[in-house]
Amino acid sequence: MLAGQVKLDDDSTIDYDYLVLGVGAEANLELATGAREHALAFNTLDDVRKLEQRLQDIEDAFADKRGDTVSVAVVGGGPSGVELAATVSDRLQKSLGREAVRVTLYVAGADLMETFAPEARDVARETLASKNIEVLYNHRVEEVGKATVPSSSSSGSSSEYTKEGRGEEDVFELRVQRQGEGEEESGRETIACDMVLWTAGAKPIGVM
Repeated sequence: MLAGQVKLDDDSTIDYDYLVLGVGAEANLELATGAREHALAFNTLDDVRKLEQRLQDIEDAFADKRGDTVSVAVVGGGPSGVELAATVSDRLQKSLGREAVRVTLYVAGADLMETFAPEARDVARETLASKNIEVLYNHRVEEVGKATVPSSSSSGSSSEYTKEGRGEEDVFELRVQRQGEGEEESGRETIACDMVLWTAGAKPIGVM
C-alpha cells in the first residue's frame, strides 16, 4: 500500500513508502534589524553570484585608490563565517594588496566554532590571524543599515574608516552590542564598512 505522495510546485508528484526530509539549514537574517535588506547571506547559488558581483564592484572601485582600505564585516563565528572571512580576505588581498584590506569577524560568543573540538578551534584562530583577520568576540550585531555619518566612524579596534570617495549606496553601518569581560566595559558601538556578510544563526530551510 502506498504510504504517501509528494506534490511539487510544477504539479508533478512523487510516490513514497518512507519520506525523509533533510533540507539542511540557512543563516538566520532575522537576528538583526536590517540584515535581510543590507547584508549578503551565503546560502544559495544566487547568494554566491551576488557576492561575486559585490567583490568585483569593490575591486573595480578600489583598484586606483591608493591608501584607501576596504572594510568587510563578516557576522558569525561558526565554520561558515570562518571560511568565508578567510576566502574573502584571500581574494581581496590578492587583487588589492594586504594592507588595503581589513576583514573583521564578529562573534557573539566567547570563542569560534564553539561546538567543535579545541584543536579545530585553534586551527581556525591561527588561520584567521595569518590572514590578518581581526576577530571580535562577545560582539553581537543588532542592526545593519546604510551609513548615516557624514565623515568617519570607528571600525572595531582598527584604524579610522573614511567615507570619502565612496558612494552613499556603498557604505553600511553595524550597530553592535559589546559584552565586556574583566575590566573591559560593555556597551554599544556603530561601525562602518563596505560590505556585510551574514552567516550567523541557523534556521530550517522551508519546503512547504
